[in-house]
Amino acid sequence: MLRQIIKLTSELIALRTTNDNPQAINSCLGVIEAELCDFNVKKFEDKGVKSVIFYNTKIFPKKFKLLLNTHIDVVPGKTSQFKTTEKECKLFGRGTYDMKCTASVFIILFKNLSKKIKHPLGLQIVTDEERGGFNGTNFQIRKGVRADFVLSGEPTDFNIGIQSKGILAIDVIASGKSAHASQPWKGSNAVVELIKAIQKILNLFSAPSNDEWATTCNLSWIKTTNKQSNLVPDNATARLDIRFILKDKEAILKKIKNVLPKNVIMTVKHFEPEHNIDASNTFVKKLSSATTLVLGKKPKLMNHHFASDLRHFQKVGCNGATFGPQGAGMHTDNEHVVLKGLQQYYDVLEKFISDL
Repeated sequence: MLRQIIKLTSELIALRTTNDNPQAINSCLGVIEAELCDFNVKKFEDKGVKSVIFYNTKIFPKKFKLLLNTHIDVVPGKTSQFKTTEKECKLFGRGTYDMKCTASVFIILFKNLSKKIKHPLGLQIVTDEERGGFNGTNFQIRKGVRADFVLSGEPTDFNIGIQSKGILAIDVIASGKSAHASQPWKGSNAVVELIKAIQKILNLFSAPSNDEWATTCNLSWIKTTNKQSNLVPDNATARLDIRFILKDKEAILKKIKNVLPKNVIMTVKHFEPEHNIDASNTFVKKLSSATTLVLGKKPKLMNHHFASDLRHFQKVGCNGATFGPQGAGMHTDNEHVVLKGLQQYYDVLEKFISDL
């Protein structure tokens, strides 16, 4: 089974499925559809973004008992990363950990198991998770996709993710007055004013030096339309990416607005909810039991600093958790999974799904 997983993973990783490469994404979906050609599939498309759900029932169910959620889009990487490499009992490559190995396990598991079980099982494959999942998972939900439980294969190292932070993305925009750079007193430098405002916002949030469950703020970029060194810029914009915990959610926008000067405004790009599920949830407990049985140790229930598509399901009352194989280096040059863990991951999920 392990070699089968590695082979399929290598095929998927060889396709450079970054969000700016729709041809590779289409090719990747083609590989998957060929692998699951004997199964029913429902196809979705929103604003050019394609996604699919394979299902084991005669007609598409109103509600799945279990929906396996995975994405095949990846962040950009070096050319060498789009070919898998086995070294030191690990599999390296872009998307091994996040999350084409997971996709491969889900595909093979669905192929081997879905016809043997009676409950409605779905395999959801989307292509835009890395940019928010708005046209993939979220679009499918708008079209009526529901489940008792959604298992997202995001990286967890065999732990179970039951909580993640919300996302607030804002643009902070400063206005100034242009002037010749040799006479700055005749103008008002928008970039300088913007930097002052950004510092006030950053001061509102802690800057943890380690893994602390707190609201954080990242300055993603600053830009201005001015390209001349001899001109005082009259405009500047910055993007801030804020990851908030539940207790800060209600007050966060008001806190930011209160520190902004009059010549600086804020626009909200995204305000996405946090995700959480109770540790006593039946599906979580069964997943924990299956993991303990296969690995010989009980998984931790963990919090994620990063978001997943589960937040979209939470908006419509669908429970879910993240659960992925062992690895490291998500979004880095060193991205990899532990080879032994891929077989264990398959075994855990087979036990979990069979016992539902």
